[in-house]
Amino acid sequence: MRQKLLPRTLAVVLFFGCLLPLWAQTESRFQKRAVAVFVEKGPEVDGVLDDPVWDQSAPLSDFHQKDPQEGAPSSEYTVVRIVYTKEAIYFGFRCDDSQPTGIIATERRRDQDLTKDDSVAVILDTFHDHRNAFLFRTNSLGTQFDALLTEEGLDINVSWDEKWEAAASRSEEGWTAELMIPFKTLRMGAKGEWGLEVERLIRRKNEAVYWNTYDRNFKFEDVSQAGLLSGLEEASQGLRWRIKPYALGGFEQFPNSMGETVTHNLSDIGLELLKFRPTPALTLDVTVNTDFAQTEVDDLITNVTRFPLFFPEKREFFLEGAGIFEFGTGIGIREGRDFKLFFSRRIGLSPQGDLIPIIAGAKFTGRVGPYALGVINMQTDTTLGIQGSNFGIYRVKRDVLERSSVGAMFTNRQSSLDGDYNRVFGVDGNFVLADHLNLQGFVAKTETPDLPQDDWSAFGRILWNSDFILAGAEYLLVQRNFNPEIGFVSRRDQRKTTLQFAVRPRPESDLVRQLVFRTRMDFTQNQDGKQESMQYHYFTSEALFESGDRIMIDFHSNFERLFEPFPIRPNIIIPTGTYRGWDILLLWDGAPQRRIAGKEFIRFRYERGFFDGRHLELRIEPQIKLSEALSFDVSYLLDDINLPQGDFTSQVINTRANYSFSNKWLTSATVQYSSLDDFVNFRFRLNYIYRPGDDIFFIYSEGRNIDELESGLVGRSIMLKWTYSFDF
Repeated sequence: MRQKLLPRTLAVVLFFGCLLPLWAQTESRFQKRAVAVFVEKGPEVDGVLDDPVWDQSAPLSDFHQKDPQEGAPSSEYTVVRIVYTKEAIYFGFRCDDSQPTGIIATERRRDQDLTKDDSVAVILDTFHDHRNAFLFRTNSLGTQFDALLTEEGLDINVSWDEKWEAAASRSEEGWTAELMIPFKTLRMGAKGEWGLEVERLIRRKNEAVYWNTYDRNFKFEDVSQAGLLSGLEEASQGLRWRIKPYALGGFEQFPNSMGETVTHNLSDIGLELLKFRPTPALTLDVTVNTDFAQTEVDDLITNVTRFPLFFPEKREFFLEGAGIFEFGTGIGIREGRDFKLFFSRRIGLSPQGDLIPIIAGAKFTGRVGPYALGVINMQTDTTLGIQGSNFGIYRVKRDVLERSSVGAMFTNRQSSLDGDYNRVFGVDGNFVLADHLNLQGFVAKTETPDLPQDDWSAFGRILWNSDFILAGAEYLLVQRNFNPEIGFVSRRDQRKTTLQFAVRPRPESDLVRQLVFRTRMDFTQNQDGKQESMQYHYFTSEALFESGDRIMIDFHSNFERLFEPFPIRPNIIIPTGTYRGWDILLLWDGAPQRRIAGKEFIRFRYERGFFDGRHLELRIEPQIKLSEALSFDVSYLLDDINLPQGDFTSQVINTRANYSFSNKWLTSATVQYSSLDDFVNFRFRLNYIYRPGDDIFFIYSEGRNIDELESGLVGRSIMLKWTYSFDF
């Protein structure tokens, strides 16, 4: 009875949440206004603000700090000008600097993290819905970064790539930059008014300044706090069709069951993308004989848990517009995901990560009034003993109140075999109240022929998240037969309760910018009410320094009960029983402006009582920036485990060298190594962006067993891929 009551109760909560009064939404806020000036001909995008058309626009120069001194004027003079033609909008930035030799510029690769450099960025809320936006960023090298923001940054799609231009120039006064963003690159609502926010980062000072909102309680991605950009009545989107075919040449080699090396031809042609926009707000994408040869490989990871690991989607076709399909936990509160109703990696990839041919697919996304719509339909071929299937995903969301939404999702996997299908139904809601109070929840049900009943899941969260206080509670139910085959669920048969609280004071100090003191408990039972897991973070302490460094110390206790044996390694089986322990975690983030830096630069964890044994974890993941052209992303992971049933040590390396001849010629060489698997893999990729949106890729990859490097070939491939777009 209780299992049926919870989904119904949450459904009622979501329904009545739509009726919350408007006064509960947001506090009043100040909104600056800017006007884009129409010109017949735009400026030349060369990074130098010497075109006379820039003088026709009013300068935006009233920038204030969010950090290090909230509300103080920018320490360096900043000016932004905005003009547009019928085809594109132009932004001109003047970033004066009293120490021009101290300007930091280390990145030439597109879509890499430019916030570690001196950079400028704009957010464009083209529907002016206070929820979703486009983000464009560049540094003093003219490197491009673009992303799609959904629900004020609950999902940030960095892999969204479109055609636009950026250029920058250094001088004795500082640096300048120009952006040209074609209207056909954007999806647009009613003409005339957009949301606009502008950011400048002065990295050596770790200073962040903004045009409209400098309140520390809000992130840059919170587009509801953006200013207003008007005067765009003459904008014309233009693009209706884009056809982007590809040609692929290459081969792969691998040993067969007789130990002989077999060569397989990989040459092919296909339709990378056909894009059609029936309206400025709706887009249809079609792909035929889809190929993802250029996609980066997943990192090697040693799994020492009894649950599957989450690997992010990296394929471009699935990433564009992916935010609308978000449905699950972990959204906006933590980086890890333990529940996603739709997980696109289930399409075209086997559970082991092997490629399954995609015959064709289509995606339809966009907005109609207050509704956001998303439809995906893909057909895979039969291979590797896996039956080809049709995958359908249908999503609708409706804006309610000022910053909230409710929605529904339906997914369906159907093969040609009788009775081989899986269907999922779900409704969800996300309500933002009084600026910092967030209520989230969903109810979902699956249908699988051989898994009747006990196939519900439900989730609810209440969270207060301001700059000073974080407090929240959440509850997740996953019944034992809940089975979303096109989704990701790390753990079934669970009822999990999470409580957390944190205070984040900002002391008056020249050394420390902010302190964080947090406690959290995760308590998990199975469906029968028997406790299975408990993790209690007694005390978590963080210090964020003015230098940009961060140090964290986390101490917590663990409880784990196994009802079935758990094979942590093929020859090491953890028996059923109850296990208690504790661990301590030390973490250091290196300041991003340094030549040797990195998030989670050093991570050390010592766990006592790990299944009645010991677990030592060490991760060293620096980024080494030798110049603006050459950098190294180094990752070393050590897991040393001592158990009553046996011991083992895992060492994993995922290291990549990056060399950029220019912003258009990009190379990378990746080396991966796993000591447990006696495996090493090398991958070289050359990417020539010969015009915006079109590429030539050369990829060489080879994997070998370490014990027999000369004869231990696992696989080798060489590929050359070319794309060319036709716009109408």
